[in-house]
Amino acid sequence: PIFDVKIIVLEALKPLTTRSFTNSGLTINTNRLMFLWGYVDRCPSLLYDVYDLFISTTTYR
Repeated sequence: PIFDVKIIVLEALKPLTTRSFTNSGLTINTNRLMFLWGYVDRCPSLLYDVYDLFISTTTYR
C-alpha cells in the first residue's frame, strides 16, 4: 500500500519536477530528467531512492 502511494505521488510530481528544481535554483537538463523517469519506470525499485532524494531536497529547502 505504501509503495502504491509513493508511485501515485511521484506520478503527480512528474509535471512539476522541472519547475520545482528551477525555482530552487538548480538547473537540470530536461532530457536527462526524462531519461531518469524512463529509467525509474523500468526499475520500480528505484522509486524508493528517487522518493527519498526528493524528500531530502525539499526538507533542506
